[in-house]
Amino acid sequence: MFQSLAFLILPFLPASNLFFPVGFVVAERILYIPSMGLCMLVAYGWTQLAHKRCKKMAWLLLGVLLLVHGCKTYSRNLDWENEYTIFMAGLKVNQRNAKLFNNVGHALEGQGRFDEALDYFQKAVQ
Repeated sequence: MFQSLAFLILPFLPASNLFFPVGFVVAERILYIPSMGLCMLVAYGWTQLAHKRCKKMAWLLLGVLLLVHGCKTYSRNLDWENEYTIFMAGLKVNQRNAKLFNNVGHALEGQGRFDEALDYFQKAVQ
């Protein structure tokens, strides 16, 4: 358990901006090893639940986890229909990101919707 906590926390600390600014947003390339630590903790928790009297609870929690993540994956897959839909999904989450406005503009430009693209390009440079 200590090893999984170490995998979860230690690689994340230098990139977390908690102690000093690192100049970039925490991205997936920073979270691979911490994800491994989280998986180890989940596996440890599963073995603790499955080997005790809570066997039914463990299977129920696993089923709920799979159902929730399956639904989230399905809904997120709809965002990946094309460039426009994925960048618009990003804008729903973060309306202050100039790169997203620029990317939506390029996606609209590729579809021949130049007037709408120009609006997004102007928002990107504001």
